Amino acid sequence: MSNKNICTPFELKRFAHGGQNPTVFNFAKWIESKTNRKYTVIELEFIADSLKALNEQASFAINLNDKFKAKWKEVIGRL
Repeated sequence: MSNKNICTPFELKRFAHGGQNPTVFNFAKWIESKTNRKYTVIELEFIADSLKALNEQASFAINLNDKFKAKWKEVIGRL
């Protein structure tokens, strides 16, 4: 991985004081434009919520599978 900065501190200051509304959405669009859509900005809370949802789905699927196997273990054992 390269140590090259996506943008310099001066460019960040220019963004922050450049007349744009410094929202996460505008910052993401600015980063995308600077990097030819190679990088984007995602809110940390979104990532955390996504991982939590995926973990809950996995737990539900595992529990459902375990209940099914427990209920039908005799039939499954004969297959």
